[in-house]
Amino acid sequence: MIPTNIYTLLQQDPCMTVLVDLIDIAGLREAVQTLRCATLFAPNNAAFKKLPPELIAFLVSPEGKPTLIDILLYHVTNGRQFTEKLYNGQKLNMLNNQQTTVNKNGNNICIIDSNGDCSKIYNKNNTTQNCSLVQKICSVLIPNLPST
Repeated sequence: MIPTNIYTLLQQDPCMTVLVDLIDIAGLREAVQTLRCATLFAPNNAAFKKLPPELIAFLVSPEGKPTLIDILLYHVTNGRQFTEKLYNGQKLNMLNNQQTTVNKNGNNICIIDSNGDCSKIYNKNNTTQNCSLVQKICSVLIPNLPST
Protein backbone atom coordinates (compact mmCIF):
# COMPACT_ATOMS: atom_id res chain seq x y z
CA MET A 1 0.00 0.00 0.00
CA ILE A 2 1.25 3.48 -0.87
CA PRO A 3 1.95 5.62 2.22
CA THR A 4 -0.35 8.61 2.71
CA ASN A 5 2.46 11.17 3.04
CA ILE A 6 6.22 11.63 3.28
CA TYR A 7 6.31 11.35 7.08
CA THR A 8 4.41 8.03 7.01
CA LEU A 9 6.73 6.70 4.30
CA LEU A 10 9.78 7.60 6.42
CA GLN A 11 8.26 6.05 9.55
CA GLN A 12 7.82 2.73 7.71
CA ASP A 13 11.52 2.52 6.81
CA PRO A 14 13.89 1.34 9.58
CA CYS A 15 16.77 3.06 7.73
CA MET A 16 15.12 6.49 8.20
CA THR A 17 14.67 6.62 12.00
CA VAL A 18 17.26 9.37 12.53
CA LEU A 19 15.60 11.59 9.92
CA VAL A 20 12.18 11.02 11.52
CA ASP A 21 13.61 11.91 14.94
CA LEU A 22 15.23 15.09 13.58
CA ILE A 23 11.98 16.13 11.87
CA ASP A 24 10.24 15.74 15.25
CA ILE A 25 12.97 17.64 17.14
CA ALA A 26 12.74 20.48 14.59
CA GLY A 27 8.96 20.65 15.10
CA LEU A 28 8.32 19.91 11.42
CA ARG A 29 6.18 16.77 11.71
CA GLU A 30 2.92 18.45 10.73
CA ALA A 31 4.58 20.39 7.90
CA VAL A 32 6.07 17.17 6.47
CA GLN A 33 2.77 15.32 6.87
CA THR A 34 0.89 17.99 4.91
CA LEU A 35 3.56 18.60 2.26
CA ARG A 36 2.01 18.02 -1.16
CA CYS A 37 3.58 17.60 -4.60
CA ALA A 38 7.12 17.95 -3.30
CA THR A 39 10.27 15.83 -3.34
CA LEU A 40 12.29 14.97 -0.26
CA PHE A 41 15.87 13.83 -0.75
CA ALA A 42 15.96 11.68 2.38
CA PRO A 43 19.31 10.83 4.00
CA ASN A 44 19.38 7.41 5.64
CA ASN A 45 20.68 6.61 9.14
CA ALA A 46 24.18 5.82 7.81
CA ALA A 47 24.32 9.30 6.22
CA PHE A 48 23.84 10.95 9.60
CA LYS A 49 26.56 8.74 11.14
CA LYS A 50 29.04 10.34 8.70
CA LEU A 51 28.48 13.75 10.33
CA PRO A 52 30.71 14.87 13.22
CA PRO A 53 29.12 13.98 16.58
CA GLU A 54 29.53 17.58 17.76
CA LEU A 55 27.44 18.78 14.78
CA ILE A 56 24.63 16.35 15.63
CA ALA A 57 24.79 17.42 19.30
CA PHE A 58 24.49 21.07 18.23
CA LEU A 59 21.60 20.38 15.83
CA VAL A 60 19.50 18.67 18.51
CA SER A 61 20.18 21.44 21.07
CA PRO A 62 17.77 24.38 21.45
CA GLU A 63 20.45 26.70 20.04
CA GLY A 64 20.88 24.49 16.98
CA LYS A 65 17.18 24.25 16.06
CA PRO A 66 17.29 27.04 13.40
CA THR A 67 20.28 25.35 11.73
CA LEU A 68 18.56 21.95 11.91
CA ILE A 69 15.47 23.40 10.23
CA ASP A 70 17.63 25.01 7.53
CA ILE A 71 19.39 21.69 6.85
CA LEU A 72 16.10 19.75 6.71
CA LEU A 73 14.51 22.29 4.34
CA TYR A 74 17.61 21.98 2.13
CA HIS A 75 16.46 18.41 1.39
CA VAL A 76 13.04 19.41 -0.02
CA THR A 77 12.08 20.90 -3.38
CA ASN A 78 8.68 21.70 -4.86
CA GLY A 79 7.31 19.35 -7.50
CA ARG A 80 7.84 15.65 -8.01
CA GLN A 81 11.42 15.15 -9.22
CA PHE A 82 11.33 11.68 -10.77
CA THR A 83 14.84 10.38 -11.49
CA GLU A 84 14.12 9.76 -15.17
CA LYS A 85 13.29 13.46 -15.59
CA LEU A 86 16.38 14.78 -13.77
CA TYR A 87 19.25 15.87 -16.01
CA ASN A 88 22.95 16.54 -15.52
CA GLY A 89 23.65 20.09 -14.34
CA GLN A 90 20.03 20.75 -13.37
CA LYS A 91 19.61 23.24 -10.52
CA LEU A 92 16.98 22.44 -7.91
CA ASN A 93 15.55 25.22 -5.74
CA MET A 94 15.24 23.86 -2.22
CA LEU A 95 12.77 25.06 0.42
CA ASN A 96 15.51 26.91 2.36
CA ASN A 97 15.96 29.21 -0.69
CA GLN A 98 19.27 27.64 -1.74
CA GLN A 99 20.07 25.36 -4.66
CA THR A 100 21.45 21.90 -5.22
CA THR A 101 22.77 20.55 -8.53
CA VAL A 102 22.02 17.22 -10.19
CA ASN A 103 24.95 15.09 -11.36
CA LYS A 104 23.58 12.38 -13.65
CA ASN A 105 25.67 9.77 -15.42
CA GLY A 106 23.45 7.05 -16.86
CA ASN A 107 21.49 5.51 -13.98
CA ASN A 108 23.83 7.01 -11.36
CA ILE A 109 22.37 10.18 -9.92
CA CYS A 110 23.89 12.38 -7.23
CA ILE A 111 22.67 15.58 -5.65
CA ILE A 112 25.49 18.07 -5.14
CA ASP A 113 25.23 20.36 -2.12
CA SER A 114 26.67 23.84 -1.56
CA ASN A 115 30.02 22.35 -0.47
CA GLY A 116 30.35 20.37 -3.70
CA ASP A 117 29.70 17.08 -1.89
CA CYS A 118 27.76 14.41 -3.77
CA SER A 119 24.94 12.36 -2.26
CA LYS A 120 23.93 9.39 -4.40
CA ILE A 121 20.26 8.50 -4.86
CA TYR A 122 20.15 4.80 -3.96
CA ASN A 123 16.41 4.18 -3.75
CA LYS A 124 14.33 6.00 -6.35
CA ASN A 125 10.84 7.38 -6.88
CA ASN A 126 9.05 6.42 -3.66
CA THR A 127 5.59 7.93 -4.08
CA THR A 128 2.92 8.93 -1.57
CA GLN A 129 -0.85 9.24 -1.84
CA ASN A 130 -0.68 13.03 -1.47
CA CYS A 131 1.37 13.48 -4.65
CA SER A 132 4.80 13.70 -2.99
CA LEU A 133 7.99 11.77 -3.68
CA VAL A 134 10.98 10.52 -1.68
CA GLN A 135 14.41 9.95 -3.18
CA LYS A 136 16.58 8.14 -0.62
CA ILE A 137 20.18 9.39 -0.49
CA CYS A 138 23.46 8.26 1.10
CA SER A 139 24.74 11.56 2.56
CA VAL A 140 23.32 14.60 4.31
CA LEU A 141 23.14 17.67 2.09
CA ILE A 142 24.70 20.68 3.82
CA PRO A 143 23.60 24.17 2.74
CA ASN A 144 25.61 27.36 3.06
CA LEU A 145 25.16 28.11 6.73
CA PRO A 146 25.57 31.53 8.34
CA SER A 147 28.76 31.79 10.36
CA THR A 148 28.24 31.76 14.08
